[in-house]
Amino acid sequence: ELAVVAAEKLAARLIEEQPLAEIRALLADCLGPLRKAPHLVVRLDARDAAALDPEVTRIARETGFEGRIVILGEDDLARGDCRIEWADGGILRDRAALAAEIETVVDRWVAARRTQIDRDADAAEAADDPWRTAS
Repeated sequence: ELAVVAAEKLAARLIEEQPLAEIRALLADCLGPLRKAPHLVVRLDARDAAALDPEVTRIARETGFEGRIVILGEDDLARGDCRIEWADGGILRDRAALAAEIETVVDRWVAARRTQIDRDADAAEAADDPWRTAS
């Protein structure tokens, strides 16, 4: 659990210092395959919209994207999160949802590990006690 808390704090700190890093990477991943789309809409935290604008031009040029890109600042998106939308689809980067999913997976793994440790302890105890019957 300590590792998860440390990772969450590190992620929050990195996003605080570089809120556009993951958005740029996601946008670059999307633009190549969508190069023929007529337009994309990128929604992100309103505080970061203006800073993304010049980078979008560069990323579009590098990926060969031919359409129009609209950048919209939104008050309901956390820093580092974004929604990229096109005519027949879209993608969402939602750090809170990712953190919840990771926590669920970690909890499941820890529970399974505890169950295995308990089984191993019971087996070791049974091996040490010749009079104990297995249940």
